[in-house]
Amino acid sequence: MKYYLKLGFLLLISLILNSCTFSSTCTDNLGFRLSDDKIISGISNIDKRMEEIAREIYPVFGGGNVIITDFVDAKIYKPTPTGVYLANLLRGFISTHTTARVLQLDLGSSFTLNANGLSVLTREADEVIKQKSIALVGIVGSYSVQGNKVHIFVRRINLRTGRVISTSTKLIEYACIGDSIITPSY
Repeated sequence: MKYYLKLGFLLLISLILNSCTFSSTCTDNLGFRLSDDKIISGISNIDKRMEEIAREIYPVFGGGNVIITDFVDAKIYKPTPTGVYLANLLRGFISTHTTARVLQLDLGSSFTLNANGLSVLTREADEVIKQKSIALVGIVGSYSVQGNKVHIFVRRINLRTGRVISTSTKLIEYACIGDSIITPSY
């Protein structure tokens, strides 16, 4: 009987300690919440997940020119350092594993992304699109960090018609132990 009481007590203590150390809110050494950028850059298998997205969104034998925009944070609809990082990972995988020619164009002076989607910032939208669209295919992405989850959304679209050709969504769960971010292996 004493053995079971001791075992139960040890289990209770370990559960209490685990609930104190595992958290969906990651903090630094001073107790401040880590930014979304630091959380995503701390996820160890993010490159593998982006490679999965690249394989899903663009076929291995896909060719032609493709424009890949920097990813935007779904909360603020603007590119962030993490958005640039995620887009660069995707650009690298697509240029390495396909015959596509990856283009990077600055469309920021003509277009913006907001809660309603893509908005044109010029009256000569058709002219800008003709000048800039030396590719028929564009890949746009966004990400969101909520709770202990990172959602990554990517769409491959026909730039002439606006039709979505394919999509990929990834959910990455993580936990924090102090300022360390851990992700389950998949």
